[in-house]
Amino acid sequence: MVALRNADPGTMGRRFMELLDEVRVRGQRGPLLLVASTSEPPAGHRFDPPATGELEPVRQYRAWRAAIHRAEPSPYLVIRLTEAGASRSDDPARLLLARPLAFWAVVLALLVVPVMATVTATAGCGAELREVDGQCVGLGALGKIAPHPLVAPVARRIEEQNAAIPLGHKVFTVAYLGPLTTQPGAQFKDGQMTAVAGELAGIGAYQKSYNTSRSDWKMKIVFANTGQDFISAELAATGIAERAREDSSLAAAVGFAWSREEVKRAVGVLTRANVPMVSTVTTVGDIAEVGDRRSAFLFRLAVVNSLQMRATVHWLETLGLAEGVDRKPEVAVVWQRQDGELYSQDLKELFLEEYPGQSADFSFGDDASLGVAMREACGSGAEVIYYTGRADFLSSLRRDWGASCEQREIRLLASDDVTGSVAKDVRSNPAAHDVSMSFVSLTDVRDTSLTNQSQQTLRRWIAESGVGVSFAHAAFGFDAAQAVAIAFSAYRTQSEADDILSGVHYNLRGQAFDGATGKVSFSEHATDHDAQGREVWLMTVESGRPIQATWVCRPTATAAECASPSE
Repeated sequence: MVALRNADPGTMGRRFMELLDEVRVRGQRGPLLLVASTSEPPAGHRFDPPATGELEPVRQYRAWRAAIHRAEPSPYLVIRLTEAGASRSDDPARLLLARPLAFWAVVLALLVVPVMATVTATAGCGAELREVDGQCVGLGALGKIAPHPLVAPVARRIEEQNAAIPLGHKVFTVAYLGPLTTQPGAQFKDGQMTAVAGELAGIGAYQKSYNTSRSDWKMKIVFANTGQDFISAELAATGIAERAREDSSLAAAVGFAWSREEVKRAVGVLTRANVPMVSTVTTVGDIAEVGDRRSAFLFRLAVVNSLQMRATVHWLETLGLAEGVDRKPEVAVVWQRQDGELYSQDLKELFLEEYPGQSADFSFGDDASLGVAMREACGSGAEVIYYTGRADFLSSLRRDWGASCEQREIRLLASDDVTGSVAKDVRSNPAAHDVSMSFVSLTDVRDTSLTNQSQQTLRRWIAESGVGVSFAHAAFGFDAAQAVAIAFSAYRTQSEADDILSGVHYNLRGQAFDGATGKVSFSEHATDHDAQGREVWLMTVESGRPIQATWVCRPTATAAECASPSE
């Protein structure tokens, strides 16, 4: 038996309980009874006995023992004491008999139950996660989630940084919501996993920078796996919401990179739980809508599609996409049709509504239908192909463009989702790559663009990790973690950090800082929390040449506001 006299949040006692719980979640158990005194019950799964107004140890123990006959870590038994103690109307002698019975019951349970429970708890996804499409999804231990090979090295390094937090230090927790896994046998998902690895690299880089400072508070990262394509985003968000109710150290959730119906529902779950969210690159305006109003808890770093489209149309109509391409050319939009997918269709609809030139659209749902759509688009008389699909199909897109469009001198333009994959392909083989296209970017991805401390810190962490990630997504991950940390630090100067969620939410409003993606500034408005004055870049790359920035814009509701990058 181990007795902890003080296990309040932020103490060494609470940290010991958290470490013990992490060990138990991984399936390791032993005959140990932990008794702790705390003013706030622990964050892990626990058993709350019915509020009868009486202390009946035998009944409470029996109920607790029944509760642990499941494939989960044994729950904590919470007994709330008052200064006056328990009031009983029956014979106290019965309580004297109950004490030895409870004691021997505990002894038997410690000898028998852990041995039996260990066999069941180590199977499948464990207690906290749920198996969906062959993946362990939800908020839980990284070992059970088993991240994709492209994601695992970065995620493990973050786990090592979590483990390096010294005992006794106070922590605030940031939950990452994103797809850490793919379905067994899934194809064309390396782009998605590279982007996730990038976001986590940014978060890990900022965590290391923050935790090596002299602050007595440290940042801890936990993982909420949505599964491939964010299909289980709502389930992962539910796990974060439950954690928020039990863990006072939770500060915010970050990630939410894709614009899908599932992500929209996840935003609703966390909005109702009053959990602040910092989204990296979700860009569809409707993602922020919960019911008939806008979520006051979602803060977005990226330029939304409506503003991105204002810049894109201006390039085509007025500035010129590239040498040899007429102003206001005929455009064929190739967009991705998929259940739950909002991003591609939203950009297509915005373009057809706003572009004054001649245009048509061609949809696809998989690799084979993309080839058909590209042949039809290139045979339609279009001078520009505008691709609004996901980076998952980038290699197929380039192949089909080369087969059907290149000889006709039709220019390829892609929306921002491909940025990370294009930059990674070019950077991995600078002098011999075969990428030729124009693309929209939400940050400057030129190799010469490392202009501030945040970018240099990020680049150094990625180099130390020795893994290939999307630097564009890493920059957004870095800034998401930084936004939460700055809000938390501001809150600490205002109070004793006894309501971290509310404090971080309040201090995200009106926040401004120089980040890895450039200048970040959130409005003080009660609900409109898209970053203000963000840049949209028109990038161009030719085979064997570095990426060039053609135009940079700071679009508003009324104007594109574009200029040469050198101005």
